[in-house]
Amino acid sequence: MTHPRPPVGVALFLALFILVVTSISPASSPWTATHWLFTYEHGFIKRGFMGSLHALVSDEVGLRSVWMTHIVVSMAASVAFCTLILRTVRANQTGPDDTQTADMAALAFGLMLLSGSGIVQQFFFDTGRFDVYGFLLLCAAFLATGKLHPIPALLTITFLSILAILIHEAFFFWIAPAALALWLLHHPFSRTSLVPLLSCAAAIVLVTFLAGHSSLSDHMTFEEAKSALQQRADFEVSNPSLEVHFRNLEENMRYTLQRALTKERAFLALIALTILGLQTVIFFAILQPARTGLGYLRSMSVLLCFCPIALVLFGHDHGRWLAMINGNLAVMLLAAARLNPGILSRLAPLTIATMLLVVLAQASLGPFGIMIPYPELDLFNALKTLLEG
Repeated sequence: MTHPRPPVGVALFLALFILVVTSISPASSPWTATHWLFTYEHGFIKRGFMGSLHALVSDEVGLRSVWMTHIVVSMAASVAFCTLILRTVRANQTGPDDTQTADMAALAFGLMLLSGSGIVQQFFFDTGRFDVYGFLLLCAAFLATGKLHPIPALLTITFLSILAILIHEAFFFWIAPAALALWLLHHPFSRTSLVPLLSCAAAIVLVTFLAGHSSLSDHMTFEEAKSALQQRADFEVSNPSLEVHFRNLEENMRYTLQRALTKERAFLALIALTILGLQTVIFFAILQPARTGLGYLRSMSVLLCFCPIALVLFGHDHGRWLAMINGNLAVMLLAAARLNPGILSRLAPLTIATMLLVVLAQASLGPFGIMIPYPELDLFNALKTLLEG
């Protein structure tokens, strides 16, 4: 007896619509918009790439234009990611063992990826950030590693990693390791690939060093920089945003210790890491290294997805670094499903139940980027009472 397939595609796009509507922020803030004022006009400086692109279109930066640009790009990225999930699910779920349980597995898999707290919810809640562009580059790395031969794929992910670092120097810990994880998962390491791999790694490290050590502070004082940027902004330039060009690494770490390491943040970070841990377990359940012949050593490349944890030492946005890990695991889960055809028809009920649990947790807790659950939820009030009590 055959069972009618549920409209998985319709369900995923409906979920996307709900996520966008419930997550969208009504406006950008001067904090995020100020980053769009940084350009290469005064030399090669960190985070100057996106501002320089914006300057090609308009010299003035406004809160409304930043918001509108971000919403359009985030919508395009979300639809593209939803389509990517749907294509992977359809390509995977082709075996004769397909049942209603398999359809439920496919739906749970898609919802788990789409509801990721560091993806759609993060994009639309924290408007103006560059993170959506980093995730788009990560999706491009996913496509490249699956379509190209080893060396062309390696060169492509190197280019994508360098582009990401020009957007934000911290993406060295996000895009570069995740892209390498995708490459290692798809292409077995060999001696012939050692020299190209080391050469590409050296290029990425060099660009990161140059980008990370070049600031507005090398060219002008804080007051001069603020005055120059204010001439191009229709809002009050954010002092904390501008300070990223005037704080060294030691000052960044001190800033983190003073503002971020609170009991509430630590507790919520533990919840977030628990969710990420469950997703990692699901990754191995879908990939099945022994069955696919990939081996556990090669599949351990997924651990590279956790490199953004290093950023906890350098910046106070702990939630954003966890959000980056969430995005990394999303594309790795897509890769695992692609490398193990038909697995969604063979997943154990416990794995499906775990995916649904992750969906519930992600939808309830909201974006990791703000590192607190949605304020309007009763769950938030309960946690706040518990922590303050």
